[in-house]
Order: sequence, then C-alpha cells, then structure tokens
Amino acid sequence: MKFHVFFFVFAALVAVTSINAAKIAVEEGIECPRNQSDTAFVVQIPSPSNCGIFYKCDRGRPKVNKCPEGLHYSTRLMACDYPSRAKCSPIFAK
Repeated sequence: MKFHVFFFVFAALVAVTSINAAKIAVEEGIECPRNQSDTAFVVQIPSPSNCGIFYKCDRGRPKVNKCPEGLHYSTRLMACDYPSRAKCSPIFAK
C-alpha cells in the first residue's frame, strides 16, 4: 500500500515539475536516440551541470524535467531522490 501511495505522489510531482521545467532550455550536448525500437523503454539523461534537472527523451527530443526543490536526480533509480542517496556530482557547474 505504501508503495502505491509513493508512486502516485511521485507521478504527480513529475507531472507538475515537467510543466514548470518547460521554461528551462536544453543544455548543449544532450542528445536522445533518434530511432528507438522499444518505445516502452524510457530514456532519461541526467544534466551534466545541475543535479536537480534531468531530460526525458520523447521521440528523439529531450524534454526538461526538474526535480522538486531539495531533491536530486538519481541515475540508479531513474527518479528524484534525497541528495545523500542520489549521489549526484555535476561534471561542470554553470
């Protein structure tokens, strides 16, 4: 039961942050696969400079997603998580 509640809350946060993130420009060097044979497999790319941002590929185009305030994108979970668990280290900062 707890997992279902967590999943619902997470999905709602992603939907809201995706709308807010639309104003953020895609960073240089972020490229999504153009021909994706399995569209059920979601391709997500972490931002190289901002731990609170990740890109979700949509038909070859990167869409900006922003984690809720205080959370970082976890490549292991493919979701936003607490910074201590996400262990994100930006390659280069803005």
